Amino acid sequence: MTALLIILMKISDESRIHDKVLLFSIPLLLMLARESFVALPLFLIIIFLIMPKFKKKNLLVVSSGWVTGVVGWQLYVIASGGVSYSDFQPHIPTLEEIYRAFMTAITPVLPWEIHSEDIQAYLNIGLGNSFTFLIVFVVHFLGLLGILPLIISLTYFKQINKLMLGQAVFGLLLAGGLLILKGDIDFFRHLAYLMPVIPVLIEIGLREIQIHSRLTADLIRLSYVLMFLLYLARTVRLYASGYYFDPCQYLLKRPEISSISYFYETACS
Repeated sequence: MTALLIILMKISDESRIHDKVLLFSIPLLLMLARESFVALPLFLIIIFLIMPKFKKKNLLVVSSGWVTGVVGWQLYVIASGGVSYSDFQPHIPTLEEIYRAFMTAITPVLPWEIHSEDIQAYLNIGLGNSFTFLIVFVVHFLGLLGILPLIISLTYFKQINKLMLGQAVFGLLLAGGLLILKGDIDFFRHLAYLMPVIPVLIEIGLREIQIHSRLTADLIRLSYVLMFLLYLARTVRLYASGYYFDPCQYLLKRPEISSISYFYETACS
């Protein structure tokens, strides 16, 4: 949606009223959908630094939609007697927290949540701790392989379309900022503004890796397939066992957020 917004700002004809309606409504709806879109001015600054030729009237329409969204969001919070969704707890993330955030973003099966009894539930045979350690190591390795193209692609930023580059910079800043403000809790939710460009970045990264080593590129592609199969197997087993998601039990397993009264009341009341 943010990419569409910038495209409209660049090509919009001042005489086309429906373009103005979209330019106004997109930031308004994004603001109502995600609190983090309060950072829109940062996005516009990044885009203007990369792509400076925009019509001032279009910028005014976009800003008006964003301001309307911010006001509407705050009025809703006040009228409902609630609090904003995000309960910020500013802190300096540790290296472990940063790593967990990366893995939460790239892997469908989190390595630190794998236990020997989980593996036995799939294979139905007795296994030692060494085999469990091997499985956990493989999951770590698959995740690191999966994120490698994203890292490589950013070193070849000149090959990225300027609009995609601006979106990527904005998404990285938002993800990093939310990591500092909220920690690594459900970090995949922090990637909302990176989602439009992740496929492009992976493609660029894989292309550059393949130039130097086709075997490495094929291993990375295989890692994506294996991660999907692990997730599929987990989903099928949970469905077959009659599992259902209990938000209260999920919250109580995470003491870092279960002590927040708003979260506890929402999940357990």
